[in-house]
Amino acid sequence: MSVLIVGSALWIAITAALIYAAVRVPDARTPLGERLSAAMSRRRRAPTSAPLGPPIEEIAANLRRLQAWLDRYDDPTPLPGKATKVAATLLAYDRVLADACLALEIRESLGETDGFEHEAERLRVQAALLDAGFVLAAPHRAGS
Repeated sequence: MSVLIVGSALWIAITAALIYAAVRVPDARTPLGERLSAAMSRRRRAPTSAPLGPPIEEIAANLRRLQAWLDRYDDPTPLPGKATKVAATLLAYDRVLADACLALEIRESLGETDGFEHEAERLRVQAALLDAGFVLAAPHRAGS
């Protein structure tokens, strides 16, 4: 009787393996070489990745908005808290410039510089973005 149980279990295992192979293994009629080349091409395909950072349109809108604020603060009239607002706006502007550089694969070192070197780096980054076709300033309206 034990031989009968072992034989039945073996028959069930082999049947299950064949059914699994029929369902999970690619069409057995396809030559092995074609299956291997298809598998290798799937493996070589570059993985699709999500873009880093915000969309470029959002970056451009933020830069234009911050530039407009900086232009508004450029007026020599004293305002309460003006220095703090200018410093905060410049910091935000530099961060958005860095986002634009990341999106367009432009090298920047705004976070590593200070003083006059930082101002020069900001100008260099702005020029590099303009050269890449990035529009930094909003178009001026007639009459303004």
